[in-house]
Amino acid sequence: MAEKAQLRKARETVLAANPGLQTQRASLRQQFQSLRSQGTSATPAEWAALRQQKQALRGQVRAAELSVDPTLAPIFAKLDAAHPHHST
Repeated sequence: MAEKAQLRKARETVLAANPGLQTQRASLRQQFQSLRSQGTSATPAEWAALRQQKQALRGQVRAAELSVDPTLAPIFAKLDAAHPHHST
């Protein structure tokens, strides 16, 4: 729970200091919702492109979080080990 709180605090700090990242996050959410609403008419290429954008944003946010709190590195390592398909 302490690690979760530490991650949450770093993310909130980063997003407050970088409104552009917050805007990108909101835009990606909207794009995912839009593709979901298309149902089967959304192409695999569209999904792949959107996932790639999401991974890039995740990398940007993670780098910013590490610059705010370098002690997050071991927590990110644990998360990457537990969820290798999400690692950046």
